[in-house]
Amino acid sequence: DLFTEVVSAAFQSALTFRPDRAARMLADATDLGSMPVLEPYVASLIVPPDEALGQDVRCPNKECRLTDDTLVKTYNTVARLGRVGNTMGHLLLALHSTPDSAPQDVAMSGLLDASLQGLGAIASDCGRALGLLAHARRQVWLAQSPLPEGCRNNLRQLPLLPGHLFGPALKCFTLGSKLSTGGENGCVKRDRK
Repeated sequence: DLFTEVVSAAFQSALTFRPDRAARMLADATDLGSMPVLEPYVASLIVPPDEALGQDVRCPNKECRLTDDTLVKTYNTVARLGRVGNTMGHLLLALHSTPDSAPQDVAMSGLLDASLQGLGAIASDCGRALGLLAHARRQVWLAQSPLPEGCRNNLRQLPLLPGHLFGPALKCFTLGSKLSTGGENGCVKRDRK
């Protein structure tokens, strides 16, 4: 079966994959970005302050670094898949709604509708996978922190926002550049003024 062969080959070459020029052009056609950078507030709990301010913060522990790198590569691959799917959806939608193109019969119109619905399902699954990967990356970093478990749980529960790993709500838990610990839940939530 062709599908099984293609998936098998892609699976075996996952760590060495480099998209060709056409795939990169299609993928770059939308705004879905790469894995968000780790916020310095969290990074400073694990790495020295000068490293925490960098754009490419690396886990100090080898095993965690390998896991983090794999999560980032997977996130970026799923995001690229989402961008390509989005572009294909726009192309199919344009084909579906162009009255000047060749006359469409009912079967062709049904095929286009089914294709658009399939791409919608793919987009939904890509979004869910991106969220799970971002949560997994949060866990990799929080597991290395000296924070009490209650604080880690509070930080794991922060809402996911596009372009952020922890997001602006993280600042509600911060005092200076370190996360505040204490209280029954492990974190002291700062009141907004």
